[in-house]
Amino acid sequence: MTLVLKERSECHRDDQDQRGPDVVIQLLDQALKAGLTAKYVMFDTWFSNPHQIVQISQRGLNVVAMVKKSSKITYEFEEKRMNVKQIFNACKKRRGRSRYLLSVPVKVGDPAKDGAQIDARTVCVRTRSNRKDWIAFICMDMTIDENEIIRIYGKRWDIEVFFKTCKSFLKLLRSEMMKMIGQ
Repeated sequence: MTLVLKERSECHRDDQDQRGPDVVIQLLDQALKAGLTAKYVMFDTWFSNPHQIVQISQRGLNVVAMVKKSSKITYEFEEKRMNVKQIFNACKKRRGRSRYLLSVPVKVGDPAKDGAQIDARTVCVRTRSNRKDWIAFICMDMTIDENEIIRIYGKRWDIEVFFKTCKSFLKLLRSEMMKMIGQ
């Protein structure tokens, strides 16, 4: 599969029949085949679904991702299938000025659909803009603590800010930024 840059610096696939999550797995496979290594694969809610997480885990990589607050996406929590909102509502939250509200172990994936089920930790954090709202992260590495999960995901946001800065202030197009990264 090839990524093609168009004149207006938009990327499109030469195989338009593939879904985005399938392309991500193909790109990860290509990166691993080329000898690249990573301690964590990070992404936002767009690719954060149990099937995707299980596929990445099966490649020996750990995931740190923001979780969708969707009623359709469920995890196994205390031997029941629940979405992240139901898990959040079912648990007692940490009080005070803690960096996170909730941290619980879950199982990701459905053995019937995904072929496997893996252990993960879900960490819920207050949003900065609205103290009553929250976001959730998921991490496959059960050995790291909640603050480390938050710190690792924060690196992903730093990358987003870098790209936004390059595009806005330096007037770089996406294709020019990709050339810089490749060098």
